[in-house]
Amino acid sequence: MNEGAGDSLAVSGIGLVFIVLMSVLTWWLPRSRAVIPLLLTAAFFPLGQGVVLFGLHLHFFRLLLLVGLIRVFVRGELRRIRLTALDRVFLCWALVALVCGFIMKPTSAQFINVGGFVYNALASYFFVRCLVRETDEVVGMIQWLAVIAVVLAFFMTIEKITGRNLFATLGGVPVETSVRDGHIRCQGAFRHAIVAGTFGATLFPLLVGLWFLGRKFRRQAVLGIMGCAVIDVTSASSGALLAMIVGGIGLVLWKLRRSMTWVRRGLIAMIVVLTLFMNAPVWYIFARIADITGGSGWHRAYIIETAIAHLNEWWLIGTPRTAHWGGYPPPPGDPDNIDITNQYIAEGVKGGLLRLVLFVYLIVLGFKAIGRQTSATREVPIRTQWLYWCLGVCLVTHSVSFMSVSYFDQMVVFWYWLLAVIASLSCLPLAEAVGGVGARPAVATASQPMESPTLQFNEC
Repeated sequence: MNEGAGDSLAVSGIGLVFIVLMSVLTWWLPRSRAVIPLLLTAAFFPLGQGVVLFGLHLHFFRLLLLVGLIRVFVRGELRRIRLTALDRVFLCWALVALVCGFIMKPTSAQFINVGGFVYNALASYFFVRCLVRETDEVVGMIQWLAVIAVVLAFFMTIEKITGRNLFATLGGVPVETSVRDGHIRCQGAFRHAIVAGTFGATLFPLLVGLWFLGRKFRRQAVLGIMGCAVIDVTSASSGALLAMIVGGIGLVLWKLRRSMTWVRRGLIAMIVVLTLFMNAPVWYIFARIADITGGSGWHRAYIIETAIAHLNEWWLIGTPRTAHWGGYPPPPGDPDNIDITNQYIAEGVKGGLLRLVLFVYLIVLGFKAIGRQTSATREVPIRTQWLYWCLGVCLVTHSVSFMSVSYFDQMVVFWYWLLAVIASLSCLPLAEAVGGVGARPAVATASQPMESPTLQFNEC
């Protein structure tokens, strides 16, 4: 399992104590809180922490997932879920990734590499899927994500001031913070500043949603929102900034949630107009934005153009070589490939059109699940709809971020967490808001205030 692991692994004294503590908590915490240690580990421990066993790179979050899966099987928590369409498509996507990845380059090293990727995906997704059953559990996790944002922002602020990354003592990230165009690009425990900024940008809608869920959440929400802003600014990533702006727009569109069909048609019309009036293809809008904000917008546009031009090379099962596509020299350690800074293109390059289509279909199913909840005005309380809307906006920010970065480190944990949460909370068509033990379900009205809720979903 060495997918994405190009560095040697080691276990520090702090790391050993941390992983033992997180493993114990994963095993003994109540089901509703057992996912929290995984989120903490993914946010604060770089991929340099781990062990190599029989050639397998077992990073800390992978070890923790193994403990989590054993817990799920031993306690029978796997039997409590019912497969949804999103679950089935996720399984198909993982299977295609494994089969096409191995056929594309049939070596033992490639099989271990792709196997590590599939393990990360399936273990992360179904661990969360088995444990999350109620919306108040999701609210609790978002509260912890707010704490994570504040702590990570603190360390990235120090990194911005000193130019040195404190997480480097754990391995997996450089000591000296990178500088581009005179801007220090902080990365925290993540492998690149863009990924760190993306973490803050995609978390932002959930923390805004936390504010509107009630007064008792607002202090955490404010601190978390400030943390996301600091993470975004210190990472100096134009792609993350764009994702956060899109997230803000998505939150504002809450008032138009009943008219999203017209919003989608408007977006399509805008793309058509841009196509007609731009001299270059429409995806070169990234280059235009980069002219204003800075960044590598031209490269992102070029990746799309050159991938389309070389469609015949990767459409079937992907391709092991892209260095001849040009644009930029290959990154260190991988002379056969250029840096694919686009998750959608990376899906196709690593698994062909089928893997790309399944990946996009996962996102579509996520939006459909959100849409069913936010459109059920009479059955679902306003506060519950708002929570779902914020989950949908979070999905939007990920979808936008995929145009500027390919997730290649522990950021994948937070992506799979979101998909699993959406799948878990959409397994039944109706939700209830409960004010306390034995309270009667609330009925949604357009004027219902968003006061402190205890949200609950019936079990699947």
